[in-house]
Amino acid sequence: VLTANDAWVMNAWGKTLGFKDRIIGLSDPGAEWSKQLGYGKDLSEVGMGWRTGRWYILLDDLKVVATEGETKSGVSVSGADNVLSKL
Repeated sequence: VLTANDAWVMNAWGKTLGFKDRIIGLSDPGAEWSKQLGYGKDLSEVGMGWRTGRWYILLDDLKVVATEGETKSGVSVSGADNVLSKL
């Protein structure tokens, strides 16, 4: 799980939600990585700065197999059912 939250917030999420070693919580401050991939969202007009949009990246042996971002409101392409269908 990657968010524009800081590492301390992601650590708290992991503890609260029980990520343990099954899910990795990553921090993308300022959505720098997300912007490079084309999935950043500029919400500066509403005081939130750059955020990461909803998207997924599927890796196999550290190689990108698939990636896709939401183009509309809601969760469809980045939802669990769609991502799991790509495995």
